[in-house]
Amino acid sequence: MSSNNSKWLQFSVYDDDATGSSAVLASTPSKPLVRQACASTAETAAELAHSHSQYKEDEFSFQKQEEKIQTTEAKLLLPTAAITPSNHMPAELLSAIFMIHVWENRESPWILVHVSRAWRAVAFTTKNLWASICLTSPNWAEERPKCRNASGKEYCVKKEQLDRALQRARGALIDLRIYNRCDRLYGRPLKGGDMELAGSNHQPEKARVSALDVWDEWTWDCWPLDRFTFRDLVSLHITHDFPEVIDKVVAEAQNLRQLHISELCILKLGTCAGWRTLEDIIIYGRFKDLTIVLPALPYATRLKTLWLSGDGFMLEWPYEYERISLPSLTRLTLTSFPELWPIDCPNLTHLKLKVTGIERAEPHSIHLPHLVELDIETCCCKGILSAFNVPSLYKLQARVRCFDKHSDDLFLGAWPLSTSTGSSPVVGNMEPRVLKLGQFDLSQGLLASTLMERPLLEEITILYVEITHTFFDAFLPTIWCKDEAGKAGEHGSRLSCPRLKRVLIKQPYPPLDPQEQVRLEESVRQWLRGRVKAGVPIERLAIRYGLSKEGWKEFVKGV
Repeated sequence: MSSNNSKWLQFSVYDDDATGSSAVLASTPSKPLVRQACASTAETAAELAHSHSQYKEDEFSFQKQEEKIQTTEAKLLLPTAAITPSNHMPAELLSAIFMIHVWENRESPWILVHVSRAWRAVAFTTKNLWASICLTSPNWAEERPKCRNASGKEYCVKKEQLDRALQRARGALIDLRIYNRCDRLYGRPLKGGDMELAGSNHQPEKARVSALDVWDEWTWDCWPLDRFTFRDLVSLHITHDFPEVIDKVVAEAQNLRQLHISELCILKLGTCAGWRTLEDIIIYGRFKDLTIVLPALPYATRLKTLWLSGDGFMLEWPYEYERISLPSLTRLTLTSFPELWPIDCPNLTHLKLKVTGIERAEPHSIHLPHLVELDIETCCCKGILSAFNVPSLYKLQARVRCFDKHSDDLFLGAWPLSTSTGSSPVVGNMEPRVLKLGQFDLSQGLLASTLMERPLLEEITILYVEITHTFFDAFLPTIWCKDEAGKAGEHGSRLSCPRLKRVLIKQPYPPLDPQEQVRLEESVRQWLRGRVKAGVPIERLAIRYGLSKEGWKEFVKGV
């Protein structure tokens, strides 16, 4: 080897940097070293190849073991499933569980048939699972191409779908809904041609309908009325006047229980044989003359619940008409307050009124000896509560939607401020145990003075009314009796609200002035201490400020 080549071998073959710190080949490797390196490389390559081969064998073995485990688990599942308690459950019990699941959760029964063959068999033999059907327009399917069931009802848009649905529910009472989605979004309405049995002389057995719900405001050309019978109809909810449907109900229905209709249908249905078995009636529409709807009601001798909605109009009852007698009625809702009370219902227990803001004369006296709950939403407060004589009243709810000069009359008419000189309070015609007030504009001092006189009051709830320390400052634990000259203190005192146990106040919003909130809460604590000192402590007093995250603030503890 020349000197030049020897010199070159002394330098690094990796000139990494300018400092010359790279590794340097000191000399040419010897032949034994080369043979040793080659042998080591060959041995390592053989070992690597063996490892790859062993890995493939192990991987194949692992796959075999995994398949064996899955097969064993499948074999184990069969005897385990055979002895599981659910498989020994009587079909009748499993069927009842299915019906509760579907009806209460408004779920599709199709989920159940995919669990197991046993469940599938039970589901298909439980006819009541498939008895909730909705007829709707074909466009509904276009909007939901993969949906066959919604809100627990199987939707049918074609004659074949209806045939299959009725076949699954054969023998069961059908809960039928007609939902005609005809608008700019869903296109054409459902017509009879979509459901008729065209080209077939076979007349299948008519499906018995127990509940019929028709939602539509368009004219139907025809629909498959001949596929159903209404002789077992119990509930009818129909939003508009459909002569074909009404005529069929009148001709066939024998045992109606619930009826939700407009005033347009009332005169026709009043001749129905099933009218005498009705227990629940809701009549709605833009009517204001009660003579349209009330004359047919006495024939419903089992009527318990009546809701008359005049759509905000003032319901009228002429003086020349006699009052309608409904002795079985227990619940009544009116969307107006007629000057002349039109219904004689001595057994009424629940009454809800929505009074318009039209000025009118005070109504005549209304005596309801068994009324336990009265709910009034009013715009015009004058003379409303004072018209009632309800000695058994337990709960009174009152809301004032418009603030006007008559707001004070809501209470003063029924509960005039006492001028008694005795030690016993004056009991009025309306003395509730529970009082719930909301959205009214009333002097807080006047409200406190009025409530102090209530001898039977046990609970007060005030919602969305701004209450300040003025209310609790005026709500004294004791009432000093006055003499004839109006002087207090000489004739003793009596407790205010001696039975009062709970007070809940929900403010519409937090006080703008933090000091006002401090004064309110201090006045509350002072009032609670006064009640304790008088021997009539409060069980709970809580205040919530608007939608505060803090929730209800309790005051009784620590007083």
